[in-house]
Amino acid sequence: MTLIVTTAIDKDINLVKQAQELANQFGGIYQDRGKRTMKQIYSQADGALVLNKNELIYYDAKGQKLFFHPNTAWLRVLNGRDPLLEALACPLDASVLDATMGMASDSLVMQYFGYRVTALESNPLVHLIVSDGLSRFVMEDSRFTQAMRDLVTYCQDHQSYLAQAPDKSIDCVYFDPMFKVGIEESKNLDGIRLLANRQPLTEETLEEAKRVARHRVVVKAHYQDPIFEDLGLTRIKRPNTKFHYGYYQC
Repeated sequence: MTLIVTTAIDKDINLVKQAQELANQFGGIYQDRGKRTMKQIYSQADGALVLNKNELIYYDAKGQKLFFHPNTAWLRVLNGRDPLLEALACPLDASVLDATMGMASDSLVMQYFGYRVTALESNPLVHLIVSDGLSRFVMEDSRFTQAMRDLVTYCQDHQSYLAQAPDKSIDCVYFDPMFKVGIEESKNLDGIRLLANRQPLTEETLEEAKRVARHRVVVKAHYQDPIFEDLGLTRIKRPNTKFHYGYYQC
């Protein structure tokens, strides 16, 4: 993968230095932005990472972009009652491993409502963009801002993390793997599709999660996905929704 790293047109010395460091870190090529448009830049490579003063943005070769914004999590928080929390069925202050962080919407909802969340993201660029946003984004609700700061994230695949975790060391383990059956109309998924880990949840990984979890293993999937039956999970049916939760009670 050829990655170009650059800055906003309105750049400063610190941005240039950070861009050069990230290019070295990810094996990319630093290019001075000059007066070029982003289309002129990302069309030269498989992807382009752009540093602005307030955020990081990734563009693929077709111009689709990925950036962090907590809007989805915030709307769920405002709703006050989230089906994921009901699926966890675990007391507040419990420890939760979000094994498939993505854009951290689920992680933030859990963290906001009082769970102690550790989130894993296997793709280094996704982890970079999301962890950077979590450290910088400020919301009017100080509690939500604090949830972003308190969320613990690691750039690591869940298989290796679970393999090293002691027995019964986490209250709940949560998986939201990329849907086998796509929800094509969901614009919220456009960005993460660019870099998403499409590795399916396997029976071996689920067994490791069962070993590590004290209370429950929870899986989210499209309602037409056979994953719940294939892995022997209890399905929580949600009428008129495109996704369901399944769980294993430890």
